[in-house]
Amino acid sequence: MLNAGSLSCWMKFRIWLGERLYGESSSRQVYYVVPRKVLKVRCHRTELEAMEYAGQHTTIPIPTVYKAYGKGDYRDLLLERAPGQDLEMSWRSLTAAQKADIVRELAGYVSQLRQLHPPREGVVGSVSLGSGYDHRLGSRRFGPFSIAEFHKYVRRDVDLESWKARDETVAQVHSRSDSYATKFTHADLSPSNIMIKNGKISAIIDWEFAGWFPEYWEYTKIYYGFRDWRKDFYSEIEHFFTVYSEELDAEQAIWAVTGPFDYEPVATVVTALQQRRDIDAKAKG
Repeated sequence: MLNAGSLSCWMKFRIWLGERLYGESSSRQVYYVVPRKVLKVRCHRTELEAMEYAGQHTTIPIPTVYKAYGKGDYRDLLLERAPGQDLEMSWRSLTAAQKADIVRELAGYVSQLRQLHPPREGVVGSVSLGSGYDHRLGSRRFGPFSIAEFHKYVRRDVDLESWKARDETVAQVHSRSDSYATKFTHADLSPSNIMIKNGKISAIIDWEFAGWFPEYWEYTKIYYGFRDWRKDFYSEIEHFFTVYSEELDAEQAIWAVTGPFDYEPVATVVTALQQRRDIDAKAKG
Protein backbone atom coordinates (compact mmCIF):
# COMPACT_ATOMS: atom_id res chain seq x y z
CA MET A 1 0.00 0.00 0.00
CA LEU A 2 1.30 3.45 -0.92
CA ASN A 3 2.45 5.44 2.10
CA ALA A 4 3.18 8.88 0.70
CA GLY A 5 0.95 11.41 2.39
CA SER A 6 2.96 14.41 1.13
CA LEU A 7 2.10 13.71 -2.52
CA SER A 8 -0.44 15.59 -4.57
CA CYS A 9 -3.49 13.86 -5.98
CA TRP A 10 -1.91 14.25 -9.43
CA MET A 11 1.22 12.34 -8.38
CA LYS A 12 -0.85 9.62 -6.75
CA PHE A 13 -2.78 9.30 -10.00
CA ARG A 14 0.52 9.00 -11.92
CA ILE A 15 1.58 6.19 -9.57
CA TRP A 16 -1.74 4.41 -10.12
CA LEU A 17 -1.42 4.82 -13.88
CA GLY A 18 2.26 3.85 -13.86
CA GLU A 19 1.51 0.53 -12.16
CA ARG A 20 -0.93 -0.30 -14.92
CA LEU A 21 1.30 0.83 -17.78
CA TYR A 22 4.75 -0.24 -16.55
CA GLY A 23 4.02 -2.84 -13.88
CA GLU A 24 5.09 -2.95 -10.26
CA SER A 25 8.68 -2.73 -9.08
CA SER A 26 10.28 -5.35 -6.86
CA SER A 27 10.47 -2.82 -4.00
CA ARG A 28 7.51 -1.62 -1.96
CA GLN A 29 9.28 1.74 -1.75
CA VAL A 30 9.61 2.31 -5.49
CA TYR A 31 6.91 3.12 -8.05
CA TYR A 32 7.24 3.60 -11.80
CA VAL A 33 5.52 6.86 -12.76
CA VAL A 34 6.78 7.43 -16.33
CA PRO A 35 9.15 5.33 -18.48
CA ARG A 36 12.30 7.07 -17.22
CA LYS A 37 11.32 8.19 -13.73
CA VAL A 38 10.49 6.45 -10.47
CA LEU A 39 9.12 7.62 -7.16
CA LYS A 40 10.87 6.30 -4.06
CA VAL A 41 8.78 6.94 -0.95
CA ARG A 42 9.66 7.30 2.73
CA CYS A 43 13.33 8.11 2.22
CA HIS A 44 15.14 9.51 5.22
CA ARG A 45 16.68 12.89 4.43
CA THR A 46 20.15 11.39 5.00
CA GLU A 47 19.70 9.23 1.88
CA LEU A 48 19.16 12.37 -0.20
CA GLU A 49 22.13 14.03 1.51
CA ALA A 50 24.35 11.03 0.73
CA MET A 51 23.31 10.96 -2.94
CA GLU A 52 23.97 14.69 -3.29
CA TYR A 53 27.32 14.45 -1.50
CA ALA A 54 28.59 11.48 -3.53
CA GLY A 55 27.29 13.07 -6.73
CA GLN A 56 29.16 16.30 -6.05
CA HIS A 57 32.47 14.73 -5.02
CA THR A 58 32.84 11.62 -7.20
CA THR A 59 32.19 10.43 -10.74
CA ILE A 60 29.94 7.61 -9.55
CA PRO A 61 26.80 7.36 -11.72
CA ILE A 62 23.94 8.12 -9.33
CA PRO A 63 20.29 8.58 -10.35
CA THR A 64 19.31 12.23 -10.73
CA VAL A 65 16.93 13.54 -8.07
CA TYR A 66 14.30 15.62 -9.88
CA LYS A 67 12.26 16.60 -6.86
CA ALA A 68 11.90 15.88 -3.14
CA TYR A 69 8.40 15.99 -1.70
CA GLY A 70 7.66 16.64 1.95
CA LYS A 71 9.44 18.16 4.92
CA GLY A 72 11.05 16.86 8.08
CA ASP A 73 13.08 13.68 8.26
CA TYR A 74 11.29 11.70 5.55
CA ARG A 75 10.86 12.62 1.89
CA ASP A 76 9.41 11.11 -1.27
CA LEU A 77 11.97 11.35 -4.08
CA LEU A 78 11.23 11.61 -7.80
CA LEU A 79 14.28 9.96 -9.34
CA GLU A 80 15.76 9.10 -12.68
CA ARG A 81 15.07 5.46 -13.44
CA ALA A 82 18.52 3.88 -13.52
CA PRO A 83 19.24 2.53 -17.01
CA GLY A 84 20.08 -1.09 -17.68
CA GLN A 85 19.63 -4.21 -15.58
CA ASP A 86 20.85 -4.93 -12.08
CA LEU A 87 23.98 -7.03 -11.70
CA GLU A 88 22.01 -9.66 -9.77
CA MET A 89 20.02 -10.51 -12.90
CA SER A 90 22.82 -10.13 -15.44
CA TRP A 91 25.76 -11.74 -13.60
CA ARG A 92 25.30 -15.27 -14.90
CA SER A 93 25.19 -14.08 -18.52
CA LEU A 94 28.52 -12.23 -18.29
CA THR A 95 31.86 -13.64 -19.36
CA ALA A 96 34.67 -14.00 -16.82
CA ALA A 97 36.40 -10.98 -18.36
CA GLN A 98 33.23 -8.87 -18.15
CA LYS A 99 32.73 -9.83 -14.49
CA ALA A 100 36.28 -8.81 -13.66
CA ASP A 101 35.90 -5.51 -15.53
CA ILE A 102 32.69 -4.62 -13.69
CA VAL A 103 34.08 -5.37 -10.22
CA ARG A 104 37.27 -3.48 -11.12
CA GLU A 105 35.09 -0.50 -12.09
CA LEU A 106 33.12 -0.86 -8.85
CA ALA A 107 36.35 -0.91 -6.83
CA GLY A 108 37.39 2.32 -8.56
CA TYR A 109 34.18 4.02 -7.48
CA VAL A 110 34.59 2.74 -3.92
CA SER A 111 38.14 4.11 -3.93
CA GLN A 112 36.71 7.55 -4.75
CA LEU A 113 34.39 7.33 -1.75
CA ARG A 114 37.26 6.28 0.50
CA GLN A 115 39.34 9.29 -0.54
CA LEU A 116 36.75 11.73 0.80
CA HIS A 117 37.53 13.42 4.10
CA PRO A 118 35.02 13.18 6.97
CA PRO A 119 33.80 16.36 8.69
CA ARG A 120 35.28 14.90 11.87
CA GLU A 121 37.60 11.90 11.98
CA GLY A 122 36.57 8.91 14.06
CA VAL A 123 32.82 9.60 14.12
CA VAL A 124 30.36 7.00 12.80
CA GLY A 125 27.13 8.43 11.44
CA SER A 126 25.37 9.87 8.41
CA VAL A 127 27.10 12.01 5.78
CA SER A 128 26.43 15.10 7.93
CA LEU A 129 27.41 13.18 11.11
CA GLY A 130 23.84 12.83 12.26
CA SER A 131 22.32 9.49 13.22
CA GLY A 132 23.14 6.52 11.01
CA TYR A 133 21.11 3.59 9.73
CA ASP A 134 21.96 0.10 8.51
CA HIS A 135 19.57 -2.86 8.36
CA ARG A 136 22.42 -5.01 9.65
CA LEU A 137 21.75 -3.23 12.96
CA GLY A 138 17.96 -3.32 13.00
CA SER A 139 15.34 -0.78 11.98
CA ARG A 140 16.14 2.09 14.33
CA ARG A 141 18.71 4.78 13.74
CA PHE A 142 21.86 4.90 15.84
CA GLY A 143 24.65 7.25 16.86
CA PRO A 144 26.49 9.30 15.98
CA PHE A 145 29.17 7.27 17.76
CA SER A 146 32.89 7.09 18.19
CA ILE A 147 34.24 3.89 16.62
CA ALA A 148 34.63 2.35 20.09
CA GLU A 149 31.01 3.23 20.91
CA PHE A 150 29.92 1.83 17.54
CA HIS A 151 31.71 -1.45 18.22
CA LYS A 152 30.06 -1.66 21.63
CA TYR A 153 26.68 -1.09 19.98
CA VAL A 154 27.42 -3.73 17.32
CA ARG A 155 28.07 -6.35 19.99
CA ARG A 156 25.03 -5.20 22.01
CA ASP A 157 27.08 -3.98 24.97
CA VAL A 158 28.36 -7.49 25.66
CA ASP A 159 31.80 -7.36 27.27
CA LEU A 160 34.75 -8.33 25.10
CA GLU A 161 35.79 -10.98 27.62
CA SER A 162 32.60 -12.89 26.83
CA TRP A 163 33.59 -13.08 23.18
CA LYS A 164 37.01 -14.56 23.86
CA ALA A 165 35.54 -17.95 24.71
CA ARG A 166 33.81 -18.08 21.34
CA ASP A 167 36.05 -16.08 19.03
CA GLU A 168 39.19 -14.14 19.93
CA THR A 169 38.88 -12.14 16.73
CA VAL A 170 35.98 -10.01 17.99
CA ALA A 171 37.99 -8.93 21.01
CA GLN A 172 41.08 -8.32 18.90
CA VAL A 173 39.26 -6.17 16.33
CA HIS A 174 37.09 -4.22 18.77
CA SER A 175 39.93 -3.58 21.21
CA ARG A 176 41.81 -1.60 18.55
CA SER A 177 38.94 0.74 17.65
CA ASP A 178 41.23 3.77 17.72
CA SER A 179 43.35 2.35 14.90
CA TYR A 180 40.57 2.53 12.30
CA ALA A 181 39.86 5.49 10.07
CA THR A 182 36.31 6.38 9.10
CA LYS A 183 35.54 6.20 5.39
CA PHE A 184 32.52 7.29 3.40
CA THR A 185 30.67 4.05 2.78
CA HIS A 186 27.71 3.05 0.61
CA ALA A 187 27.18 0.05 2.92
CA ASP A 188 24.91 -1.96 0.61
CA LEU A 189 26.89 -2.88 -2.50
CA SER A 190 24.95 -6.02 -3.26
CA PRO A 191 24.59 -6.94 -6.95
CA SER A 192 20.94 -5.85 -6.80
CA ASN A 193 22.06 -2.24 -6.20
CA ILE A 194 24.54 -2.13 -9.08
CA MET A 195 22.99 -1.35 -12.46
CA ILE A 196 24.72 -2.51 -15.65
CA LYS A 197 24.37 -1.40 -19.26
CA ASN A 198 26.61 -2.34 -22.20
CA GLY A 199 29.10 -4.02 -19.88
CA LYS A 200 29.57 -0.92 -17.69
CA ILE A 201 28.12 0.27 -14.40
CA SER A 202 25.27 2.62 -15.32
CA ALA A 203 24.22 3.49 -11.75
CA ILE A 204 24.71 2.64 -8.11
CA ILE A 205 21.39 2.90 -6.28
CA ASP A 206 19.93 2.70 -2.76
CA TRP A 207 22.06 5.03 -0.66
CA GLU A 208 19.90 4.79 2.47
CA PHE A 209 22.67 3.20 4.60
CA ALA A 210 25.46 5.45 3.35
CA GLY A 211 27.57 7.40 5.81
CA TRP A 212 30.86 7.42 7.68
CA PHE A 213 31.81 4.00 9.02
CA PRO A 214 34.96 2.17 10.14
CA GLU A 215 37.15 1.61 7.10
CA TYR A 216 36.37 -2.12 6.88
CA TRP A 217 32.56 -1.76 6.85
CA GLU A 218 32.14 -1.53 3.07
CA TYR A 219 34.04 -4.78 2.60
CA THR A 220 32.37 -6.76 5.39
CA LYS A 221 28.86 -5.58 4.49
CA ILE A 222 29.23 -7.07 0.99
CA TYR A 223 29.31 -10.47 2.69
CA TYR A 224 26.32 -9.83 4.96
CA GLY A 225 23.54 -12.17 3.88
CA PHE A 226 26.04 -14.41 2.05
CA ARG A 227 24.62 -16.11 -1.05
CA ASP A 228 26.34 -19.29 -2.17
CA TRP A 229 25.60 -18.64 -5.85
CA ARG A 230 27.46 -15.31 -5.60
CA LYS A 231 30.77 -17.07 -4.97
CA ASP A 232 32.43 -15.84 -8.14
CA PHE A 233 31.24 -12.29 -7.36
CA TYR A 234 32.90 -12.53 -3.93
CA SER A 235 35.99 -13.97 -5.60
CA GLU A 236 36.27 -10.87 -7.80
CA ILE A 237 35.77 -8.65 -4.74
CA GLU A 238 38.81 -10.32 -3.15
CA HIS A 239 40.90 -9.41 -6.21
CA PHE A 240 39.99 -5.73 -6.48
CA PHE A 241 38.89 -4.48 -3.03
CA THR A 242 40.93 -3.72 0.06
CA VAL A 243 40.48 -6.94 2.02
CA TYR A 244 39.78 -7.01 5.77
CA SER A 245 39.86 -10.72 6.54
CA GLU A 246 40.17 -10.43 10.31
CA GLU A 247 37.38 -7.87 10.52
CA LEU A 248 35.16 -10.11 8.38
CA ASP A 249 35.87 -13.02 10.73
CA ALA A 250 34.87 -10.83 13.67
CA GLU A 251 31.68 -9.69 11.96
CA GLN A 252 30.75 -13.25 11.02
CA ALA A 253 31.24 -14.33 14.63
CA ILE A 254 28.81 -11.61 15.73
CA TRP A 255 26.34 -12.45 12.94
CA ALA A 256 26.29 -16.04 14.24
CA VAL A 257 24.79 -14.99 17.59
CA THR A 258 22.88 -11.80 16.76
CA GLY A 259 20.40 -10.69 14.15
CA PRO A 260 18.72 -7.40 13.25
CA PHE A 261 15.95 -8.05 15.80
CA ASP A 262 18.52 -7.95 18.61
CA TYR A 263 18.98 -4.23 17.92
CA GLU A 264 15.30 -3.30 18.13
CA PRO A 265 13.96 -1.27 21.07
CA VAL A 266 12.89 -3.41 24.03
CA ALA A 267 9.96 -2.76 26.31
CA THR A 268 11.70 -2.63 29.69
CA VAL A 269 15.10 -2.43 31.31
CA VAL A 270 14.57 -5.99 32.56
CA THR A 271 13.96 -7.20 28.99
CA ALA A 272 17.07 -5.36 27.81
CA LEU A 273 19.17 -6.99 30.51
CA GLN A 274 17.82 -10.42 29.64
CA GLN A 275 18.54 -9.84 25.96
CA ARG A 276 22.10 -8.89 26.84
CA ARG A 277 22.49 -12.00 29.01
CA ASP A 278 21.22 -14.18 26.15
CA ILE A 279 23.74 -12.72 23.70
CA ASP A 280 26.46 -12.98 26.34
CA ALA A 281 25.68 -16.68 26.79
CA LYS A 282 25.74 -17.26 23.03
CA ALA A 283 29.03 -15.41 22.73
CA LYS A 284 30.58 -17.64 25.37
CA GLY A 285 29.35 -20.65 23.40
